[in-house]
Amino acid sequence: MPPGSTRRALTGLAGLAVVASVAMAVLDRGSVARIVCLVLGASCLLAATVGPLLRGARPLRLWMPQVFGCLALFVSLVTATAAGQFRLGAVKLSDGLFVVGIGLLVLWLILLSAEAARDKATYTFLDLAAASISTFLVVWIALPFLLAGRPSTTRGFVIMLYPSIDVALLALLVHLGMRTRRAPTALRILVVTVAGQLLLDVVNVAIHLRGETERADSLALVFVLVYFGLAVAATHPSVVLLSQAGSRVDDRPTRPTARVVFWVSPAILATIAPTQGALDTVVRTTLVAALMALLFVHLTLTMRAVFAAEADSRELATHDPLTGLFTRSAMFTELEHLMAVGRLRGRSTAVLFIDCDDFKHVNDTWGHQVGDRLLVDLARRLPRHLRERDVLARHGGDEFVVLRRVADRHEAREAAEEIQRFFAGGLRLGPGTTHVVSPSIGVAVAHGDDGLDPEDLVGRADIAMYEAKRAGHGRIVVFDDDLAEEAALRASVGDRIGPALRDDCFDVELVPVRGGAGYARVVGWRAIPRWHDPALGVVSPEVFLPLAERLGLMDELGRFLLHRACQKFAIVRQSDPSPGLFVTTRREVLRRTDYVEDVRRILGVTGLAPGMLHIGVSEATLFDPGPIVSETLEALRALGVGAGVEGFGTGYAALETLVRIPFDCVLLDPTLVERIGADEGAPRQLGAVLDLVRSLGIERVVACGVRTAEQEAVLRRLGFPLVEGPRYATAAGGLGSHLAAAVLAATGRDGRPVS
Repeated sequence: MPPGSTRRALTGLAGLAVVASVAMAVLDRGSVARIVCLVLGASCLLAATVGPLLRGARPLRLWMPQVFGCLALFVSLVTATAAGQFRLGAVKLSDGLFVVGIGLLVLWLILLSAEAARDKATYTFLDLAAASISTFLVVWIALPFLLAGRPSTTRGFVIMLYPSIDVALLALLVHLGMRTRRAPTALRILVVTVAGQLLLDVVNVAIHLRGETERADSLALVFVLVYFGLAVAATHPSVVLLSQAGSRVDDRPTRPTARVVFWVSPAILATIAPTQGALDTVVRTTLVAALMALLFVHLTLTMRAVFAAEADSRELATHDPLTGLFTRSAMFTELEHLMAVGRLRGRSTAVLFIDCDDFKHVNDTWGHQVGDRLLVDLARRLPRHLRERDVLARHGGDEFVVLRRVADRHEAREAAEEIQRFFAGGLRLGPGTTHVVSPSIGVAVAHGDDGLDPEDLVGRADIAMYEAKRAGHGRIVVFDDDLAEEAALRASVGDRIGPALRDDCFDVELVPVRGGAGYARVVGWRAIPRWHDPALGVVSPEVFLPLAERLGLMDELGRFLLHRACQKFAIVRQSDPSPGLFVTTRREVLRRTDYVEDVRRILGVTGLAPGMLHIGVSEATLFDPGPIVSETLEALRALGVGAGVEGFGTGYAALETLVRIPFDCVLLDPTLVERIGADEGAPRQLGAVLDLVRSLGIERVVACGVRTAEQEAVLRRLGFPLVEGPRYATAAGGLGSHLAAAVLAATGRDGRPVS
């Protein structure tokens, strides 16, 4: 039946019910009117039974109590009339069915309220059940006193159940309305209907307590209107929204004071109020017992939730949410305990600081989700390669820390080597896909009597890890006295580098690159950054350049060093027209979007042609240049500036990168030349590197770090075209200092002439 037809039919039934009720109340209250009321009431109850299902109310588990509740009311009505006793004179089967039907409707409303508060469904069910029982108990006890009468029969006590149940129903409906963002029309109709039923039941109890049973019979016929209201609500289109109501955003937990008022106070009232017979005693005892049981269950669940929340809080505070490993703060707590036990037992404590080399490449290539899977795989499988009592923690990002009791530094290094072997097997990116990540591992060991605290020990391991990264990927460095001195120097350098940059303490030394027969001719110059600090003395570029990069000063320092190198080279060319200048720059400088414009401006100020300048990048930069660095090198090439690789031969650069970015020259790592005379295989390896570079079409290959005549002879025999090193830099230092004075006298700090 269409919705409009249903509403019209129900409206007609309501009109007939009103006419029949008036006829019964005013005229003869005969059997015909009773039959009419039976038909109308039964029709309304059947409509209320099937209406929500026909409207498509779901899920069925929430609506079955409503269906069977209305069905029980229907059977109750039919039973009462079929027995010829549609009056309130004795306890009948119809009364029991009526109570069962209303009880199922109560359960239905409780389930709807619990569904509306899914996150607190159990607590909502308990609170609603307790509120319903409490309300029922209060009305049961208070109603006879309020109406100035006492039920004298069992039938009287049964009549008193009705308003008590009505109040509980009304409370549940109001609670459901508060749980919804906007109360559906069906819910509002139900509230009005139950409120009307409550009014009729209160009047009915008052009439019965006064012994006016005939009026009670007449009033019973008006209850057909209640069934009509129930039918209208059950067949209204909005009825389906009752099981789809969402929880309010500002939902707040019940306060303990409210729980005492609604749970405990009714039980106290039931205990101190005088009883009215055996049935009254049974009802009160049953309801109070139910209240206490609900209160016990609620308190038990609350305490369990409190303990679980505390455990979750500790878990969140001490364990990383992604990997499940100890967090940084928890790691320090564990380390403090290990060091304390180690001091008592005369054992040493080792900290192994692990950093995943070039982990950014994983995130940039496959995405952060894949990177997270790699970290989770590491956290899951690495503990299998550690001792049972070792502590594994995530320090942050792609950094991990292992804590272990050891006998000495040798045992600690063996542990680091075992971790290194684990990484060599690769980490899982996904099903059937692995990726090999090399670890840089710093190791620091605390002995029982060295007075170190956990922060100092982790700091030493961190320093050793950074030294391992600086030395190359996949290295292990153990913190020792030499590294301690270097760390102290780096700390001092970090404090001084900013003021030194402001005070013009940096300089550039031009060292010659030689070629030709016997390497007798200067064919170019290489710019070497220099820093002589009044307090620290001469500071190596290997020390202050990484620190400047870490402190965010590399942009300013790199721009200044390039200015100074081009200024000096411009003066050198006045007396020695050498073909070019090689200036090495850092990756972070190449990432600047205005770097190419800076180079263009500096060339214009110093009067150098673009082809005279070669910008060099370290081989480590080529391991993961990134799109910005590659684009910058291509833009420099388009400008006419050459590009070169410095420190080639340490294993970072991929041939694919060298082919993709056309380089003009390659400077070998000095360690390759230093091995001449100490390693018989060094000449063969140098020759292989030279052949490899030449196979890529690069003829300008510079062997750096030449110190001895023996090294020079080997390089000449291998056919190296260019060399550079201390053996050829005797005059360059003096030349560099004189040039610096001349440049500073003739130009400003930004390379512009002084007026």
